[in-house]
Amino acid sequence: MNAAFSGRKRSGKTTLAFDMAMKAGGGIIIFDPKREWRGWPGTITDAAQIKSKVDEGEEIIVLHPHGDTKEEFEKLAAVVLDLHTLAMQRNWDKDGKHFTFLVDEAVNVSTKNWVSPKLLEIISQNRPEILNVYLTYQDPKDINNLLKSRIDTYFIFNTSLPGNLDYLEKEIGVPDVDLEAIQHLKPHEYAQFYFDGGTPKVEYEYEPETWFRPLEYFEFNQNEREEIKDMARERDRDDRLRDLLDELNDLLDFGDDDDRDRGRGRDRDRDRDDDRDRERRPRRERATSWRDSRR
Repeated sequence: MNAAFSGRKRSGKTTLAFDMAMKAGGGIIIFDPKREWRGWPGTITDAAQIKSKVDEGEEIIVLHPHGDTKEEFEKLAAVVLDLHTLAMQRNWDKDGKHFTFLVDEAVNVSTKNWVSPKLLEIISQNRPEILNVYLTYQDPKDINNLLKSRIDTYFIFNTSLPGNLDYLEKEIGVPDVDLEAIQHLKPHEYAQFYFDGGTPKVEYEYEPETWFRPLEYFEFNQNEREEIKDMARERDRDDRLRDLLDELNDLLDFGDDDDRDRGRGRDRDRDRDDDRDRERRPRRERATSWRDSRR
């Protein structure tokens, strides 16, 4: 699912996106420029640290970017693209395996007039059976038009701002009667908007206790922490981010940067081989390095 969550500060949009990601299973990678997820053991400051955290058993990875936000996002998005590509090669879409990429305050990497090239690439290429992409915004009008055409579901919290209402009506297609209802939603209530065979559909959720929870790790007791981790992998023990990263790490054990660059070229050549040739290759062949790519 490609989904956008919009709402004012403290509306619950980020928590809802996180809850949906946990219930979907398969591991979660979060881009968190506002530091909403505090104290999580899977927190990193550089995309190159993902593998070490997953090796420690973490299924929920939270990147707190340091330095240039856009540059740090591009590095993380490059890892997500590599994981998605490998998952397609391993037929995750047929096996029911997937993971989630959650971008909080996506306005940092996508505005009305500009969008991160890597984010657009992810949204354009991803198989929804393999990868969920969740983007949160305070204002829906900040969603870039190139993304809008590729988002299939909108989760809309209360807004009465004329610019947002105008956008929801003219750009998204929300009916007038629902625009009125959206203006009267209470805190943590939301409307889910999507098209069903070309027909706009709107469903409402009025019971936040089914999904609303703190985002700061220290607010959970030990049992709750274990429950949170289990939710991220509850569908299937094999349906985990760790499995994919373990295999990716086996394929990425290069030497210096020149070796990596040569490996990338060889991999592009291998992609042109037929299926029977791929089956004959040893498992530890080389692929694009997620640790050093897109520097």
